[in-house]
Amino acid sequence: MSDWQVYLMMFIIVSLMLLGKKMMFFDDTKKEPKDKN
Repeated sequence: MSDWQVYLMMFIIVSLMLLGKKMMFFDDTKKEPKDKN
């Protein structure tokens, strides 16, 4: 593997983790004020 591939994989993993945290955060905030679902 070359350097840019390693950086790309690290970037993808970090972005996935941040996305997962955001989704969980938004779900928690949505549940309390609006209970549509």
